[in-house]
Amino acid sequence: MGVGVSHTFKKYNMAPFKNLKLTLEALNQQGTYSEGDTVIGTLSFNLKSDTKVKSISVKAKGDAKVEWKEDSGNSTTHYKGHVRYFKLKQDLVAKDTGGKSSSYKC
Repeated sequence: MGVGVSHTFKKYNMAPFKNLKLTLEALNQQGTYSEGDTVIGTLSFNLKSDTKVKSISVKAKGDAKVEWKEDSGNSTTHYKGHVRYFKLKQDLVAKDTGGKSSSYKC
C-alpha cells in the first residue's frame, strides 16, 4: 500500500552509523495497525567509516496507549489504558556461536 511511517533517528548517538532510518509499509490509508496485522518495513543505514561488525540486532516493541476523560456534573473521571502487542529482538547479523571469533565488514 505504500509508505506508512518513516522515522530518522537523528537525536540518538548512533556511532558508527549515520542516516539510520526505519520505514514501515502502510496497511491502510490511516497508517494504523491492529492486533494480528503483519508489520513489514525496512531498516537502512550508512556507516561513517569501515567498521568491523560482530553482530547487528534490532529491538522493537509495539504499544498502544489511550487516555480520555468524561465529565458528569461536578466530577470528571479520567480513563487510560495500555496494551503491549509485541516485544522482540531480531538478529540481522548473528554472532558466531561456534566458539570462533568472527566479524563482518560492512
